[in-house]
Amino acid sequence: MVMTVAQALASGAPRIGVFFRLGITPPARLWLGVGNCEAGIDADDGSGATYSGLGQILDVPRFSQLINGAADRVEFSLSGVSSDVVALATDGADEVKQAALLVGIGLFDPNWQLIAQPTWVRRFVVDYLGVSVEQDDNGFVRTVKLSARSFMTGRRRPNITYFSDHDQQALHPGDLFCERTAIYTNTTQKVWPRY
Repeated sequence: MVMTVAQALASGAPRIGVFFRLGITPPARLWLGVGNCEAGIDADDGSGATYSGLGQILDVPRFSQLINGAADRVEFSLSGVSSDVVALATDGADEVKQAALLVGIGLFDPNWQLIAQPTWVRRFVVDYLGVSVEQDDNGFVRTVKLSARSFMTGRRRPNITYFSDHDQQALHPGDLFCERTAIYTNTTQKVWPRY
């Protein structure tokens, strides 16, 4: 019997996996588990989606809900990687800039078979991929860090956010909608309609 998402959630102890999709060519698909995870056809690009297991990633940041336009920046780090992974990250650092990064969850049945495509809970844009190498008593520790931002973080200049005549004229020259806003304050109560 094939389990549905509703049945998995109703079981009281759903098996959940964390999934990542990096929008490069071809897309990089990873999940926080062991081995490959077959997810069928990817709705984003129409190809077969196989997510490669990363094992355990330690520094997954907390996500915050976007409220009132607050910007969100996150950093994912994977420590203890091999020199081959460091070389791949260094060579591909320019390729991932401005790429879309999706982070989501997927539900598994009791046999650890993915029930449906992952549900993407956060969408980011990659800023940079960095590598650091530190030496300790046991040798070298290599860390790969991926920094990403929400769409609000990358604004280079603020949007026009005030209802002033000057801002309205910049957007729509000749529009008189905001010409009287300067005479109002937060304590002014506008009676509408005026008789």
